[in-house]
Amino acid sequence: MTQTFAYARPVVPVVEHDRRKGLVAFGIISLVGALPAAGGTAVLTLLIAELLFWNAPVGALTFAVTSWAAFAGMTTLLIWGGIGSIRCRRWCRPVTLAVAWPCAVAGGLVLAGWLIALADFPTLVGRTRWSRSMVIEAVVLTGILVIGLGIAVAYAWFYSLATVRRTLEAYDPGPSWADRCPAPVAVLGACLIVGGLLTIALAVGVGRVPVFGTYVGELDGMGIAMLMGIALVAAGVGCFLRARLAWWAALVLVTGGFTSAIVTVAVRAPIEFYRQGGISGSGLTALASSPVMSGPTPVIFMCVTMGIAVGVLVETRRYFRDRGAVARR
Repeated sequence: MTQTFAYARPVVPVVEHDRRKGLVAFGIISLVGALPAAGGTAVLTLLIAELLFWNAPVGALTFAVTSWAAFAGMTTLLIWGGIGSIRCRRWCRPVTLAVAWPCAVAGGLVLAGWLIALADFPTLVGRTRWSRSMVIEAVVLTGILVIGLGIAVAYAWFYSLATVRRTLEAYDPGPSWADRCPAPVAVLGACLIVGGLLTIALAVGVGRVPVFGTYVGELDGMGIAMLMGIALVAAGVGCFLRARLAWWAALVLVTGGFTSAIVTVAVRAPIEFYRQGGISGSGLTALASSPVMSGPTPVIFMCVTMGIAVGVLVETRRYFRDRGAVARR
């Protein structure tokens, strides 16, 4: 007769509103989503090798490297977070939210901007009126944006649930490195680091930056953008460590950077912003012919984005007041 001791049986945590099935489902979706991201990484790797072989311009190479980093980072996060979600590891929640919320907000802004600019779509593609193929293209692009936004919102909503947090704590009760960083702080830190890396890419690829009503180019502009990017990355890392100085640095950098860009675009007009960004020829002509893209809309969107960024900073301020307090997640 075989006797089974109680301590030898697998312990299944008892938690109200167990969300383990949902965690497994979202984890599988993440792993499936990693496949196209990995494919994009492989394609961009080949493209970078080709650009290096043919001594391509620095701008094209910078864009390719930046895109590769984005695809490679997304692939890593999807695989890592997917496995963690399937295994019900508590760290998967702040990691997922750090990606999902910025993607949801950015996707919402992009979709809103696209819908507003849709009236000028014929002008932007160099045609005078709508055609059947253009309608199909517009519908497909709108559908892609809506689907992408829906996926990001679904991830942000699910992993923000208190029942998901309690489920993860029940299945992974031990202390985790993620406990030192509440989910809102993880979102803030991730946004700052990504923003810093994009700013560094801008410095290398474009070299001209808006500075309170003017554009600084060549080495001076590159130096300003590089310093700004490095400072944003450092502030993001400091936020993960919940350093108060990092929060204040982020506030100064974000408000100062956005204000500088808004003032410059408002004073010099959006078309000059596109020109300084490297757009020329037919592309610049199309943008100049678009009332949406050449009017006040870009400045309005920059103001809205700044408002969201400052709102996130204000919301996370309480997490930097007392590091010894229990994190409110």
